[in-house]
Amino acid sequence: MSSILVIRSIIPVKFSWHSDSTSCHQSARMSNSIGRRLKAVWKSLGIDFEVACLMFKGSVPVAISLAIYQSTAVSEVYSSLGFLVSIIAVVTVNLLPRAELIQMTFTICAFTAIAISSMMLATWSGLQARFHTDPQGLHSYNLRPYIVEFLRRRSLEARYPALLIPTILYNIFVIVQLTSCSRFETWAQCWDLIYLTTKCYYTGIAISFVSGIIIYPVSCRTEMFKVQKKYLHGVRDVLEETRSYLANLQKAPTFFPVLTHGVKLDEPEKMQAVRDGTAMIQKMAEVKAAYTKMRHELAMAKREIAWGKQRARDFTAISDLCRKVLMPL
Repeated sequence: MSSILVIRSIIPVKFSWHSDSTSCHQSARMSNSIGRRLKAVWKSLGIDFEVACLMFKGSVPVAISLAIYQSTAVSEVYSSLGFLVSIIAVVTVNLLPRAELIQMTFTICAFTAIAISSMMLATWSGLQARFHTDPQGLHSYNLRPYIVEFLRRRSLEARYPALLIPTILYNIFVIVQLTSCSRFETWAQCWDLIYLTTKCYYTGIAISFVSGIIIYPVSCRTEMFKVQKKYLHGVRDVLEETRSYLANLQKAPTFFPVLTHGVKLDEPEKMQAVRDGTAMIQKMAEVKAAYTKMRHELAMAKREIAWGKQRARDFTAISDLCRKVLMPL
């Protein structure tokens, strides 16, 4: 009797241990399957560590500008134009390499200073024109400052395409001033708006610049090295595709069979792609795009001040050699 009780007491224990181990194996399999799915989704997005860092870096200025505006002291300083801080922090691209970011920041500051002086003159001229043409206070609209500023900024965009971002910020400053100051009646009101807009502008520029310099900084030479590496790998792929194209071209028939009434038979898509050299043409296009980007990055890589073994003329020599390699291709 005692042996039966012992057996009965042991059997549930073994059964419960077996069920626990089974559930553990199932949970482990589920976690592995979920992990594999997440990895597959991550690979399909094409986001590596560098892209993730750039995504985080680009979101920092907006997050900071919106977070500080939650403070009462900050909101009292920027009042109703606090949204301009976030807009300027977004438009002032902080993802650029350090040398380009410094150059872009100085250019934006210079354009902002020009916008301040030009808007002071435009608003003062508009007020004086209103005082002389509308002494009764009927608030007749004066379009001369708008036309002058429109022609000025459009001419800059057409002449210097590289000044696109500073010109956009200049346009925003002009639009804010000329659409608001046209309703004011005194110079003090116009100056208060200009001063407030200036504070918002330089705050957004400072947030974007500091975040771009501190968070995941990248040099122009590093970008140049990446493009050169991509170019060399692309040339190797072009040579391999050319070799495979010539090898497959010998196997592909020169003429395809034709019916008696002159209708051509359907040829296989794979054979058609081999004969046309689609893969080789695609690789050559990638190499040309890499060389174009290399020439674009060359100017800033030569201007950048860096501590290294390669000088500015070395980058020029490497670019010339890459062009000589590209010419036979």
